[in-house]
Amino acid sequence: MKNVLRVDASVLKNLSKAPLLLSMESGITIKQLNEELDQQHLALVDMGAYDEQTLAGAISTGTHGTGISLGPIASSVRSLMLMSDTGTIYRIEPSNGITDTAKFANAMPSMVLKQDDDDWFQSNVVAMGCIGLIHSYTLELMPAYLLSEARVLDTWEGTDD
Repeated sequence: MKNVLRVDASVLKNLSKAPLLLSMESGITIKQLNEELDQQHLALVDMGAYDEQTLAGAISTGTHGTGISLGPIASSVRSLMLMSDTGTIYRIEPSNGITDTAKFANAMPSMVLKQDDDDWFQSNVVAMGCIGLIHSYTLELMPAYLLSEARVLDTWEGTDD
């Protein structure tokens, strides 16, 4: 469960968002995902410092980066596919989700689109692995970017109070 998947644009409400949406299976590591994103000139909006964690692990535990104005990785989740203990496959999204309900019902009749309960969506995103088996996520990404680092060597005596 480490593959990058195609986003089915035919069931989206807004096709203009499709270029910044990517689906991937939950077992992919952040490192593997970043390598794939780099090839597509895309990037995660924010991420933690450790890249060997699986995507499901990073999302389910609320992993975050250092950007004070950026949410955790979980805030980039637009949709997730979950298999319940009864074998039902759900596509879970917030109430203003990316999927058109009528298009989805026609294209994927064997799955259930759950798009009417924001609390249920958030509870499944950061669930610590307690809700069911998350097969895959669809994340909203951003165009690739570079970070720069500036280091300054100073002494305690050189700092202002």
